[in-house]
Amino acid sequence: MTPIIKGRTPEYNFTAQYIVNVDDFLLYYLQKEYTLIELHQTVGQSFQTIATCKLSLKQLIEGKISFKKTISILTSFLFR
Repeated sequence: MTPIIKGRTPEYNFTAQYIVNVDDFLLYYLQKEYTLIELHQTVGQSFQTIATCKLSLKQLIEGKISFKKTISILTSFLFR
């Protein structure tokens, strides 16, 4: 679970960490599939998805790339 950020100009300054068991199945899955990242806006007691990203981890596992400390989220949506 990640924190709920409030305001018209939110700052996403947090780290989400999860404990996983690394085995051959996980490594195979990460090489063949992707991680889905979603950004949601709360609407009352519900939410709407305002951005999604399919992130391939294959090149990271192979040591060809590394992640930066920050990412830019580019989206356009209307506040109601």
